[in-house]
Amino acid sequence: MAKKLNLALIGLGRVAWLLENDPLRAKPCTHLGAWLQRKDVRLVAGCDTNPERRALFKQHYPKAEVYADYRQMLQEQRPELLTIAAYATERAQMVKDSAKAGVKGIWCEKAMASNLKEADAIIRTLKRHDTKMIVSYVRRWSPNYLKVRDLIQQGAIGHLESVTSHFSGNMMHTGTHAFDVLRLWCGEVESVQAWLDRGRWRSQQSGYRFSKDKQINDYGGFALLHFKNGVRGAVHGNDKRYFRFEFELLGSEGMIRVGNTQLELWNRAASKQAQGFSELQRVDFPPLTGRNIWSAAVEDLLAAVRKGSVVSCSAHDARAALAIGLAMHQSENRRHRLIDIKDVDRELTVLSR
Repeated sequence: MAKKLNLALIGLGRVAWLLENDPLRAKPCTHLGAWLQRKDVRLVAGCDTNPERRALFKQHYPKAEVYADYRQMLQEQRPELLTIAAYATERAQMVKDSAKAGVKGIWCEKAMASNLKEADAIIRTLKRHDTKMIVSYVRRWSPNYLKVRDLIQQGAIGHLESVTSHFSGNMMHTGTHAFDVLRLWCGEVESVQAWLDRGRWRSQQSGYRFSKDKQINDYGGFALLHFKNGVRGAVHGNDKRYFRFEFELLGSEGMIRVGNTQLELWNRAASKQAQGFSELQRVDFPPLTGRNIWSAAVEDLLAAVRKGSVVSCSAHDARAALAIGLAMHQSENRRHRLIDIKDVDRELTVLSR
């Protein structure tokens, strides 16, 4: 068996490990749940600034050391593997410190950073220290979403024309999940135009203006995406009292609907209501093959650490998703002007979780 690698966690909240206690979720459904399925990984420590979370973690994993200061943890434990599940505003520094401390594989939550300047610094640091990293856009490992990609490439719905996305949440915290999926299917975004929730912003601040340090809060709204291959995208994202994460892909010969509770394929066929016309009719979705997405993510990162393979969701992918969300805020600030993705302000900072 391969040598065991030592694992540590920064951030001991829901996605780090607590959601494993949810009886309705398929397991594993967290970072630690997936890590602990591996016989070649050893948990050595966890860090959180919240003493109650540290105490609860210690109760469940008594052999692991707990820390309030992640730098002390890195210095004393020298882990080879690391999960970073702290807030986005802190992740850039944590990634840099971890790579410098000798961590070989990092599983980082999203959004990877708060601005493009931070994201570029992360990418340079990873390269300099030969540290591998995946970012937790976990649908990159989902059999459902990968099958949709394959169907598009196979022409199952003809020429892809447009994609509509609906999700509960704001543009950076939840939205970047959707933007990464859209890139998986449609390629790179060329430009963005947005109409964000200015009413909610004005309830928090006096008008919609960037502060002197170009910092703004994360919030939702509506945006149009123009992809380089000609596909058009529409994004609807706002906080709701229910969870929603769905896509509708419209092609010249059919349609796909996919989300947390949807998986549908529709093809053009003779109308059953009007002679001489065609309409879309639902057909069986092709069989799915694949692993649990959390387990697949761990396998992906470990293969990169041990064999040097390329990961499915890299820091470069995370930077691209971040740029899309930042472009939406920049468009709103410039009276809904169309923003070329290459012209996103590298210092514009969105404070998200």
